[in-house]
Amino acid sequence: MEPSIILVDTSVIIDFIRKTNKTTTFFYSICSNFTPAISVITQFELLVGMNDRNSVFTNQFLEELEIITLDTSISKKASTIYGELKIKNKLIGLADLFIASSSIVKNYPLATLNVNHFNRIESLELFET
Repeated sequence: MEPSIILVDTSVIIDFIRKTNKTTTFFYSICSNFTPAISVITQFELLVGMNDRNSVFTNQFLEELEIITLDTSISKKASTIYGELKIKNKLIGLADLFIASSSIVKNYPLATLNVNHFNRIESLELFET
């Protein structure tokens, strides 16, 4: 059974916001068959990264998405993954760690353009086109 909700990483959203032709983006292709959701971490990254040129679009865009908040189960999963990656000397940034943990806990595949970091997490299901 195909997943109905896909957790979308910040990289996919930034690509969508920046591109003039939105129909050529990974995000656009996801939306044709799935419901996109984002982590509250992605929301934060988008809000602090927006500028005057894209602030109205970004804020309206964020209002349309399900936003996954952090909770105890996501925090515990993140700490477990952190420990596993530290042993292997393959740590990733904390933002990516929380996004990946949100994906795993919610059992939503993760769509990202940053596969190099996320593929270090064996239990994470990456969504690819």
